[in-house]
Amino acid sequence: MTPANAAPPHYSHTWYVTNPDAVPALGASDALYNNQFCATAMVILDWGQLNRHSTDTDTQYDHYGMDDFAGGAPFVAMNIVADRSTKYIEQWEANATCGSLDLVVGTNNSAPECPTSPCNIYYYGENLALAISNMTNWMSSHGYLNNPYFLDLAGGSDIEGDGLPYWDTAANSRQAVDGYNTSWDSVGARFVDYGDPFTSQYFASGDQYYVNWQATHDWPLPQDYGSGFYPAYDSLDQNNGDDWEFLGALSQCGGADPLPTGTYCLDALGHNTYTPTTAFNNIANTAPNLQTEMSYSPNIKNQ
Repeated sequence: MTPANAAPPHYSHTWYVTNPDAVPALGASDALYNNQFCATAMVILDWGQLNRHSTDTDTQYDHYGMDDFAGGAPFVAMNIVADRSTKYIEQWEANATCGSLDLVVGTNNSAPECPTSPCNIYYYGENLALAISNMTNWMSSHGYLNNPYFLDLAGGSDIEGDGLPYWDTAANSRQAVDGYNTSWDSVGARFVDYGDPFTSQYFASGDQYYVNWQATHDWPLPQDYGSGFYPAYDSLDQNNGDDWEFLGALSQCGGADPLPTGTYCLDALGHNTYTPTTAFNNIANTAPNLQTEMSYSPNIKNQ
């Protein structure tokens, strides 16, 4: 754990998935990268927009899955998501010599969620929870959970509050959260919201508070890309319960390692955005009522 006002942890690699078959190799390269710092690293594998293709052959998860970030947004069935994410963990453990992995298998609330009919967002949440449960059971039966370089596995989502036309409504976004949380007793894994803090006519302050804090097993890993992010989180917290349960801060610098350590870097589109150091410190050192310690500094970009 990193107390507020201390040096932030070194950033970890985190990915928008564009090539499912190359995800296991990322586990090896990310572990080798992390060996340099011996960090407790949170890695998010964001598999894209939640969806269901009834013609897909994966019946284990009732044809649910994600449309990933490659051109054309190809559908990736949930059994492939679970398999490649499990292989990521295998390759991390095979190559790690210190530090540990906290893996989040995630999606997002791009609008419209579940664009292919028939598709039920609540059932999607249940099936994501089932995939996390099955991954955990398989790793347990093969001894992976006892590896000192593995810490935890969670589900999650990039839940954005800006609303239509790019991001879905709160009513729909909450369904996926509720489906996952309802299944928690058989999963025992957190749901990490790594989205933004913003509100709109489609997403009220209470909705953001719900998906970040109030839903029983939800934990926020706040995006912090610029000066408007922290005040929005502060407003949510002050207006809804004063809980301050942050796991860390998410940045989105593009480019190769090592990333800049100053205030700004460029994202994949060439826009200024906070570096991992600034993103983490902006929240950890600014929050006057921070009640818990922050542990993670993941930086997300395209695979």
